[in-house]
Amino acid sequence: MTFGAWRQALDLPEPPGGCQASGLVVNDNVVLFSNPAGHGENRTSLTVRRSADGGASYTEALEVWAGLAGYSCLTLLPAASGAEQQPAGIVFERGAPGCTGGGCRISFVPLPSAFVHNTTTPATSDATAT
Repeated sequence: MTFGAWRQALDLPEPPGGCQASGLVVNDNVVLFSNPAGHGENRTSLTVRRSADGGASYTEALEVWAGLAGYSCLTLLPAASGAEQQPAGIVFERGAPGCTGGGCRISFVPLPSAFVHNTTTPATSDATAT
């Protein structure tokens, strides 16, 4: 993959004051982007967005965590023996009862393969943050 000229991606919402985000190139066409996409003053609604056109646009979204969330890191995992596609997951900071801020717990959620590899469009993750 090569990168063209810089542009502002208005289809990637950012909380007020900004926040760290993560990007992952899955293949020549699929690019994933994660950040807290909630509106308002808090960093909430950790969302992974998928581009099927090499990052030109992000038309599909998967909310991974609805509550407080901070930094995140998308990663490809080793493929199982004989598997054609690598699974992906996200490690992120999240809020929890009794703590303040979005970074009280570190969680991992595997991402649905159909979402990562552009075969379907889930609206929410069926995985539970641990």
